[in-house]
Amino acid sequence: MDRIIQSPGKYIQGADVLTRLGDYLNPLANRWLVVGDKFVLGFCRRDPASEF
Repeated sequence: MDRIIQSPGKYIQGADVLTRLGDYLNPLANRWLVVGDKFVLGFCRRDPASEF
C-alpha cells in the first residue's frame, strides 16, 4: 500500500499564529493532523484544538 503525504506549499509565521490554525486548515479538509514536539507545542498559550 502506498502512503502519501500531501501538503500545501505554504509557510505561515506570526505572533500567536498557532491560535489561528483553523483559519488555515479548515478550508483544506474536515480532518487533519498537526505534529509538534513538546518544545514547539509549549509555545501554545492554549490548546490549538480549542480553536476549531
